[in-house]
Amino acid sequence: MTILNKIIKADDAEPGYDTLIYGKSGTGKTTFFSTYPGPRLLIDCNEGGIESLRGTDTDTISCGSFEEVDTVITALEKQDFAYDSIALDTVSNIQQMCVSMYAKKYKKKDFSIKDWNIISQLMKDILYRFLDLPCISVLIAQERVFEPRETESNSAITIYPYRSAALQPALESAMTAAVDIVLRADAFVNNRSHVTEDSTGRRVPKELKTTCFRIQLRSDEYNIAKVRSARDAHVPFYQMDPSFNKLHFIITGEK
Repeated sequence: MTILNKIIKADDAEPGYDTLIYGKSGTGKTTFFSTYPGPRLLIDCNEGGIESLRGTDTDTISCGSFEEVDTVITALEKQDFAYDSIALDTVSNIQQMCVSMYAKKYKKKDFSIKDWNIISQLMKDILYRFLDLPCISVLIAQERVFEPRETESNSAITIYPYRSAALQPALESAMTAAVDIVLRADAFVNNRSHVTEDSTGRRVPKELKTTCFRIQLRSDEYNIAKVRSARDAHVPFYQMDPSFNKLHFIITGEK
């Protein structure tokens, strides 16, 4: 048997589900992870998202430093694997842990370009190891917004705000390329009116406010997103009330 025996037809290849999901706090990122195949593990990195997982049969472990995250991933690499899906919540916080560790270790307050490159490489190393675990790996990140720039003459030029995961640019690009799926989580308030009766039986209008959650699956001029699917598959721009099963159907057409 040679390495060439691993060649298969593209139609027979299993789809990948390693995911990077980013968005503001409270947009349902951690809740979305709770719909991924179980058994599930969430590695909480000073994010405090465990409360949103109550009742979802998801295991959790908390890490307060970059060293603890590294120790957990090392332990997962060595164990007989027990999880189908694992999430890091959030990689933005892990990056800050890495910066704090580096500053403390080398007694630095100001970083050079070389220092930032070393920090970026430390992050890439640990995240690539995480993505190599034999399960679905999910990177949860906060959102960063690049506002429109101005020219040297201070006259505004037309450049749209640009949103992506809150990571160093080189790290964000590397993780976007490394995963199969990139999603932006979003939430908005839907206002609608209906007529009800008061205590006297009089019909009065009443406004209902509902918080709606959605994920963006395709890129536009504002946000990065990607879903790898069959060429003839229809990938909607948004998925309302998102879940892994809905995402799986979009990618494979299978329920």
